[in-house]
Amino acid sequence: MKVRYSRNNEISIEGSIDKLAKFHQDILDFVRSEKIEFVTVLNFSFNPAPYESAAINIIFRIADENSVYIDGKSLFFTGAKEFFSDFAHNIPFDVDTIPYHVHYDYISFPEFLNETSPDLVIEATA
Repeated sequence: MKVRYSRNNEISIEGSIDKLAKFHQDILDFVRSEKIEFVTVLNFSFNPAPYESAAINIIFRIADENSVYIDGKSLFFTGAKEFFSDFAHNIPFDVDTIPYHVHYDYISFPEFLNETSPDLVIEATA
């Protein structure tokens, strides 16, 4: 999987159907576990254009407030397990048409994200 991002709060998560299906399942396994953190290592040796940078991992961490942000070269999801589960269920790993993408943002998911959350585009690729 690849994660690209820009300073203007745009983040793109991209992967094949197989990679996104595994990511989906890994998040749900984390939600069912007693762990407080889950890390996914990413492919980061590529040109992130048209974005500015590529993340090296995605970190899910249990916290009091739901938040999505970049810190260093990591994409963080912090918050409640319900937030992580909702995000996992919106990953497009079971689509028939490739490429296919979904948006995960405050407008669509105000019950999980706040107004300052970045716009996430999750894309299934070949």
